[in-house]
Amino acid sequence: MENQKAHKYKKRPDPLQSGELAFLRDKNRARTQKQNSSGSTQ
Repeated sequence: MENQKAHKYKKRPDPLQSGELAFLRDKNRARTQKQNSSGSTQ
């Protein structure tokens, strides 16, 4: 039982990390889009 718990806990950070990464990427994209509509040439 203890082993199962450890396994579950070990598996958890991955989706959280990728979720955070996606969130940051989304934030960055939104910022770039805002700059673009402001007249940036990128």
